[in-house]
Amino acid sequence: MTIDSDKMLLSTLHMLEQEAPEEVMSTTGITMPSRQDVARKSLHEALEMATAALPDQRAKPVLRTVHHLACTGGTIISKAISSQPNVALLSEVDPFSPMGHEHPFRPTDMIGLAKVGSRAATIETQGKMFLSSLAILAKEYEAQGTYLVLRDHSHGKYNYGSDIASYHSLRALLSDTYDLKSVVTIRDPIDSYLSLKKNGWEHFSPSGFDEYCRRMLVFLDDHSDVPIIKYEDFVTDPQNVCAALCMALDLPFNSNFIHLMSAISISGDSGRKGEKLQLRPRREIIRDERMEFKASHHHAKLAKRLGYSTDLAGH
Repeated sequence: MTIDSDKMLLSTLHMLEQEAPEEVMSTTGITMPSRQDVARKSLHEALEMATAALPDQRAKPVLRTVHHLACTGGTIISKAISSQPNVALLSEVDPFSPMGHEHPFRPTDMIGLAKVGSRAATIETQGKMFLSSLAILAKEYEAQGTYLVLRDHSHGKYNYGSDIASYHSLRALLSDTYDLKSVVTIRDPIDSYLSLKKNGWEHFSPSGFDEYCRRMLVFLDDHSDVPIIKYEDFVTDPQNVCAALCMALDLPFNSNFIHLMSAISISGDSGRKGEKLQLRPRREIIRDERMEFKASHHHAKLAKRLGYSTDLAGH
């Protein structure tokens, strides 16, 4: 029983005591305390049955989130999600990101304006602003029968700066307000790190492969209760893996999604281009990188955890 239902119970008991016929209240052989005990028990049972029978009006609304690090194949998987029926995907979401705020002109971005204003808003206020805006959008999409999916931009928290940022992850920020349906997508850390370096996105210090693997382990720890989808599995068996992805996110599945993906445009599309879903050969590893990969303690731990090989030969 909740506090509200207990208040209802006490109110009902008080009403009974005030309004019940005198002959009922003075029934022979039943004292007032015992009448109250019996009534309390009966009403408790009735209210519990009613509560169980009615839907919980305070249930959290459902929200779907996708989490991955840069250069792990997240864009192609996000396009597959966007190709499902009645899905609206917001790409690269992070209300607290330290990235992308070097340009002062942002007339439509209230959180960005609040960050760089003459008196910057606190991170608590930024979080409230984000949740308030999200609630409006989520309610609007729900009314339309549209499934809202947020694609997390985890790079700013986990792979930017001298250490992993202390602010809440997107999932932690949302968990008190929403019933989250989430997935994490990953890729072999050797391949994702090679892509990261090629794009010039090694934004963390100290730099290097071992530090990259250490940060990925923290990312995985922060999402340890979320199912994992491997990029390699997706591109080799897109139909079955995408079906499992939609099941995890509680989304409808369109088996023809592959033919729709080329029409989807989202931010963060930095990978190698090509319409055919296939596993690409590993980028060339130079001698210094090979030595760095072999010496990485965190890579050995990460590869074992994710089920990847430490063999540098690739796929």
